[in-house]
Amino acid sequence: MMKKIFLLSLLCFVLLSACSINKDSGYANVTPDQIENTGNNHNLSEESTSDIRQTSPTDMHEPEQSTAIVEMPETESQAETTQIREIYEGEYTGNTISDPDYDGLEIQKNEDDTYAIQVKIPFLTKLYECTGYQSENIILFSTSEWGADKKVEGSISFDGDSATVTFTAGWYQTATTESSYQYYKTSDIPNLGNGPDARPDYRSFTGEYCDDNGDPSLEIQQNEDGSYLIQISIFREIGYDACIGSLEEGKMSFTSDERGSVSGCIILDNDLAVVQFEQIGYFENSKVTTYLFHKTSDNPNTKGNINYQELGIQKQEYPAVFSMGENLKTAITQLALSYDHFGQDSVSSESWKEIFIARFIQNSRASFDYLDRISNENDGKISVDQLNYIQYSLTNTEVDFSSETGDSLNRYDAASSLNYGWISGYSYEETKDGVIVTADFEVGYDGTDSTQKRQITVELIKNPYSCFDGYSVITISSETGNSDPEQQN
Repeated sequence: MMKKIFLLSLLCFVLLSACSINKDSGYANVTPDQIENTGNNHNLSEESTSDIRQTSPTDMHEPEQSTAIVEMPETESQAETTQIREIYEGEYTGNTISDPDYDGLEIQKNEDDTYAIQVKIPFLTKLYECTGYQSENIILFSTSEWGADKKVEGSISFDGDSATVTFTAGWYQTATTESSYQYYKTSDIPNLGNGPDARPDYRSFTGEYCDDNGDPSLEIQQNEDGSYLIQISIFREIGYDACIGSLEEGKMSFTSDERGSVSGCIILDNDLAVVQFEQIGYFENSKVTTYLFHKTSDNPNTKGNINYQELGIQKQEYPAVFSMGENLKTAITQLALSYDHFGQDSVSSESWKEIFIARFIQNSRASFDYLDRISNENDGKISVDQLNYIQYSLTNTEVDFSSETGDSLNRYDAASSLNYGWISGYSYEETKDGVIVTADFEVGYDGTDSTQKRQITVELIKNPYSCFDGYSVITISSETGNSDPEQQN
């Protein structure tokens, strides 16, 4: 009996010890019924085992998984990468123009760890859709926004707040030798702008192109016969409105007999048209022969050609020997009274239209055959087309007067200047496309009998439909006189 009591006490002690161990270990996944056989084959009553839960072998060796997130310390390389990405992002400004909209670099990090990049290079181009990714301590980027076959690639390196953009592939071949551009960080917040809604077809010559100032300066239009009409305007220098082009092997050659004849070629280089003059006629001494224009539209906006038949203009037949007619004398006289030095800069100036109307249209002291004829036919009203034609006859440069005069201008709303002049003699030298005239010129003033004598040199080119005896005036220079037209009127 005592032996049974002893064994029962020993068994209770073992069971209580096991329960204590399970409780301290945190094991809870046990099931009732029985204790796992450990080799001691003791039969226990159901009542004695009702509060005992079995622990599986797996649970006995693997601790319960915790639901708390354990933050692992960031390695040094990861911290450096995060810091670099934060430094990259922002707005940068270039050295040429202190305006990131024209000379700037924008870098913005995307959620997928790539970068949205915009590069703006003044007087050259703007790239809006570059995608970049980090490679060590630089950003590699690329864009196909100029076309799938015109992919541009490059890299951006950093030195403090300085970023250097270097183009490695697809960059301009003929337009520039530069491939690296530097920018300085001005803000940690990038300001990505919207690119154009629709980009032109940079593989096609046809369209409108702008110069560095954003002014439309090159128009290329395909004619029905397959040739091209090309109109080129070079800021403050000269314009050509009737060049004829032909396309062969990706290169467009053009010629024109305007202003002493001109010839050259046009090459497309990404979003640029590179115009290379081979012959510039009267501007043959110009040091600049290559000009760049950005394509902005596939639709050219060519200036309308003058309809000479509708205006009643006949082509001029030139005599074998040059002779200065009265219409041409009038043209030279009025220009010499207004300018000491006349040229393309004069025609491009803001005051030109006003001076032209005062001297050639509403001048009670001067007239010419064409003006008299259309005045008699229309009670003195000069239409915009007629006004544009007269000005083109004079300068061989198209100027539009529609915004200044409306539908027409009354020639009889005239006044007279305080000075008047005449050519008392001249000599000339014929050139390939015109005449150089050296003339004795005299100027008189109202209220006095005294006159001023000067010698003027006039450069003329043939313009077969000009109402000034078939010539246009390119330049006038005088040995004496006041170059301020306001003081000479």
